[in-house]
Amino acid sequence: RRLGSFIAHELHHFMMKSDIDLLNGEAVDKGILWAIISIQTEGVADMVDKSSIVYENSDWWLNDQYMAFLNYAEPVIVELNQYIIDESNSVAHSESEYRQVLQNSVGHLPGQYMAEKIKQNGRLQEVIDEIHNPFTFFFIYNEIAVQKGNIPYFSKAAIDYLKVLEQKYIAGTYN
Repeated sequence: RRLGSFIAHELHHFMMKSDIDLLNGEAVDKGILWAIISIQTEGVADMVDKSSIVYENSDWWLNDQYMAFLNYAEPVIVELNQYIIDESNSVAHSESEYRQVLQNSVGHLPGQYMAEKIKQNGRLQEVIDEIHNPFTFFFIYNEIAVQKGNIPYFSKAAIDYLKVLEQKYIAGTYN
């Protein structure tokens, strides 16, 4: 069961296509685009396998380590919010800097946390329907987080900047 779930997770990465062409994005945006794509990609793929192998009292040998790791998701979202605000103020961060903010999790952290909140609030299908647009993942998570009020959310400035990037890379204003 675990091996099949893991293979399905990895197959999801292979099959999922983003509307963002990271290779042809502007150099100044490559760090943040990498982070956005990675967080959404890992978060959604984690719904394929992590929900069935990571839970309290699971006998998976990495379970305790992985569950403890997820405790860092909330502070990561807070720091990520600041990085996005920096970007909106023309302070670009590199992929390497984003990797550090994401605790070298390649997006699992905070992606799985965000995806779990989306799923718990019955909105995972909306994310799946717009899977090609990684910004949707952030917008839906943020709507939930703001409504709940007890989980970290992205500031208006950060969301506004993500909308600028969405317009640039998804709506086709980037040449």
